[in-house]
Amino acid sequence: MHGGAPGSGARTGNQNARTHGLFTSDAIAERNQIQAVLGDAWKWLQTMK
Repeated sequence: MHGGAPGSGARTGNQNARTHGLFTSDAIAERNQIQAVLGDAWKWLQTMK
């Protein structure tokens, strides 16, 4: 079985537990900001019709 068992997963303090920053607060904030800009651009384009 994979996962869920006591002791499974990365050790505490393991630097390799996450190998990317997809879920860091900075990355989440950046994606939210991009979504906001795209939403504003979409609204602006809709007014040009």
